[in-house]
Amino acid sequence: MVHSNRIQLICEGRALTITERTLRVETGRDTQEFPVTADPFLVEDECFLRADPDDNPGGVLCDCADALATHPVAFAIQSAAR
Repeated sequence: MVHSNRIQLICEGRALTITERTLRVETGRDTQEFPVTADPFLVEDECFLRADPDDNPGGVLCDCADALATHPVAFAIQSAAR
């Protein structure tokens, strides 16, 4: 089974749907899709691997300790979605 994550925002006059691969904007009259040009997971991984905490701390959004602390939360969300 393939799972797809998406966020949908319903606004006055439009609906925005964000997935790993596209941003879709629906207005009721037309629909526009904007594809992702790079794999966001690969980009995130590359930034993490290139970052040196001493020389380039801005390369990642959190340090390893924070990432490990949030892993159980991410796993619980994934498990609940099944």
